[in-house]
Amino acid sequence: MEKLYCKILAFYIKNEYFFCFCEYLTVLIEISVTFIVNLLFFMGRKNKFKKPYIRYYLQPDLCHDVKKKYLKLKKDPVFNPRKIVSTISDDHNIKATTLRSWIKKWDKDISWDPFDTKNKGTCHRIFNDEQEQNLMDYIEDNYIEPKGYFSNSQFQTLAFEAYDNIYRENEKPPNFVCSKNFISKFKKKYNVSSRLAHFKERREDYSENDISEDINIFRETIRSLIESAHRNGEPVVNADETGFQILPNSIKTWAYKGSKNISINTLDNPKERISVMATISANYCKLPLFIIGKGNSIDDAIEQCGELNEPNYLSYSYKSYMTSNCFMEYLEFLRGQFPSNVKIHLIVDSYSTHTPQKCKDKANELNIELYYIPSGMTDILQPLDVAVFAPLKEITNSKIRQLLFGNPNRKIGMQNTVRLIQEAYDNLSIDSLVNGWEQYTI
Repeated sequence: MEKLYCKILAFYIKNEYFFCFCEYLTVLIEISVTFIVNLLFFMGRKNKFKKPYIRYYLQPDLCHDVKKKYLKLKKDPVFNPRKIVSTISDDHNIKATTLRSWIKKWDKDISWDPFDTKNKGTCHRIFNDEQEQNLMDYIEDNYIEPKGYFSNSQFQTLAFEAYDNIYRENEKPPNFVCSKNFISKFKKKYNVSSRLAHFKERREDYSENDISEDINIFRETIRSLIESAHRNGEPVVNADETGFQILPNSIKTWAYKGSKNISINTLDNPKERISVMATISANYCKLPLFIIGKGNSIDDAIEQCGELNEPNYLSYSYKSYMTSNCFMEYLEFLRGQFPSNVKIHLIVDSYSTHTPQKCKDKANELNIELYYIPSGMTDILQPLDVAVFAPLKEITNSKIRQLLFGNPNRKIGMQNTVRLIQEAYDNLSIDSLVNGWEQYTI
């Protein structure tokens, strides 16, 4: 019985090797046949490995040689007209499409020359430099500077109007479609791009002159304040709150083209948020963060945010938003950052939670003088908005993205987000503070 098993096993092994050999031999034959067929095919195509096509506009004399060749072949009764383009293309290494275009024009007018300036005219360029500059000046004066809405479709409308005004009396005006390529080149030339924007409410009776005047008045007020306060040894600070979600509002990820409903799986609630009150002084110092957690008690806030790094301060509100009670608590926190006998000058926005009379009374009680930034102008006059919050959020979001990549399908948690915010704030460069206060110190 054992001998029978051995014979069967030996037979199987022999046949297995034989079958493998047959498979390898078949593959080898297929590769060899494919190689030979392709080799014969490419050998019959003499132009397969030829050099890149000549850019004819770099060799003007070449066009004359091509025209002579074309006229000669055209008159030759023996030569097949269908082979004229391919023959000239092979002989002179010029694109067949270019040759067909030339031949079509030569058949209409034998004197036509691609290098003749009269043949270019405005068919290659719709607007000259002066006309384009006038168009850009109009867009800048009427839309960009006043911060109005302007998109590619509006540009098309203006461009067609300009085209109509310029070529209205032309019997044969050039063709103009205002393509995406034309718009892209125009925007690139004048350093313009389409950007995400947000809406800002302005008073109806406010003109641009009024806005500029208010800005100048406030700037001059704060400039004088900083000079006098520094002489008296009194701090001038700017405070403002901003919201942080547990995950960035928007994040890019790889996906196949045409994919729909692109999302990133997470165990976190993307809408969970906190408010962070940052404070910076006019002498370029960062004061501790005042963080507002969500809940009805400080225990709820600690559960959400964790214990903060000292000397950062944790407060709470029902929805983690700044409230008037939170602002009064912040004023007490701010008071504790400076000697009790020193007056503090605090610049804040005109948000409704900063302006109640009880907040003003609290500030007066604590020897804090409030300076309210005119409504709707915080992005211009608020040092934190101008130069601090953007890099702070970018650093924080960058660290969150690293966590997302390193911990797929794991919960990040608000405590991690709060920790990263504190680290980002500590690592924020002094340049950001300088840039924020620059408008008041120059």
